[in-house]
Amino acid sequence: MRWISILQLLLNFALVRSEEEVETYTHFRSRMSDVYVVPNFLPQDLAEKWRDALKDTWKNTLDALNTYKEEQTCSNEDCTKDESSTFYYATNNRGEMQNSNNAKFRSLEMIENRKATAKAMYEANQFAYAKWELHPSHPLVKEMEQYMSSDDTRKRVENIIHGRNPSV
Repeated sequence: MRWISILQLLLNFALVRSEEEVETYTHFRSRMSDVYVVPNFLPQDLAEKWRDALKDTWKNTLDALNTYKEEQTCSNEDCTKDESSTFYYATNNRGEMQNSNNAKFRSLEMIENRKATAKAMYEANQFAYAKWELHPSHPLVKEMEQYMSSDDTRKRVENIIHGRNPSV
């Protein structure tokens, strides 16, 4: 989901405590679009709640990874009782070069191998990705989606993108 990447940037800047007018700028340009950084986009209490939930989930992930060695099987059932309690490493490979495959694999298994394979695929000009993401069943995913797709938030984003007053 594209909004998760946007949200990650927003969370980085959400805890700015300044009461100044919102300043919007283009952080960087990707191949397909601009990324807008908007300090204070999220309400302070919501940003803190989400930050704390993400930190707790990351701690659960590290605990699960410390329990199992990289080469040992670490299926969802073995690593964690509740798959929504950790981040998962998502790739479009199972640890070996693949051609034209965009199947998503989420797990805590063979992370270093899958990461190296994604890099090799990228260097071979194949589509590849390797990233940490919340499991779709994580409660924060639904909460973030509801907030980011609300009419108010969509209107604010529209105003920012089209250069209108971003504080509207």
